[in-house]
Amino acid sequence: MGVEVKFEGIDELLKQLQQLGEKAGRVENQALREGAEIIQKAASEKAPRSDRNKEHLADNIKISKVKTKNGVKYIEVGPQRGDNDKFFMASLLNLGHLNNLQDLSCIQQ
Repeated sequence: MGVEVKFEGIDELLKQLQQLGEKAGRVENQALREGAEIIQKAASEKAPRSDRNKEHLADNIKISKVKTKNGVKYIEVGPQRGDNDKFFMASLLNLGHLNNLQDLSCIQQ
């Protein structure tokens, strides 16, 4: 007295689930980028800016591409980190540095 079960359409179902996963990844990336834009705008508004007609730290707060570490997606928002960048010292403040523990009131709420 055996029971026989026959499934049809499993391959199609698996294909559709795969497509949903791909769409979710794109939506996740878009949400990360949109959130990063909000943070970038707020950071640019709080960054110091002089009266001089030149580029300021506020103009150099950038958004990275979507990155993944240990299976977790993220985006970095802040000054560029290149050694030859005009705002290299700002990256020390952003990333943390022992000499930067003086007055941080310009970036605190």
